[in-house]
Amino acid sequence: MTCKENWHVGWDWSRGINHCPMQTMCQSWKQVFPTPKDMCEKIWTNSYKYTTWTRGSGRCIQMWFNASEGGNPNVAVAQYYANAGEASADRLPWTLLGLLPLALFLLQ
Repeated sequence: MTCKENWHVGWDWSRGINHCPMQTMCQSWKQVFPTPKDMCEKIWTNSYKYTTWTRGSGRCIQMWFNASEGGNPNVAVAQYYANAGEASADRLPWTLLGLLPLALFLLQ
């Protein structure tokens, strides 16, 4: 259940923890986010973009992984987009650009 589709802003913090804003009603997850794309793109002010690339494709940053099982998969992602050059910069999702510093930090 949730009362908002954008969890990034708009909560009522007047009691020290987040509460649903006045005039909102809890709804089922499926009502608020009818598709995975809806949840992915709406939950954090459009910070993420839905894609059909699969986990391990080397095209999408993975936030959770076990480095002992093959290292950091984000290295390949950072290298792919770094080598893609300016020609593909227009196609590069802004979210990925924002996460590249994290990936590069993890390379150290």
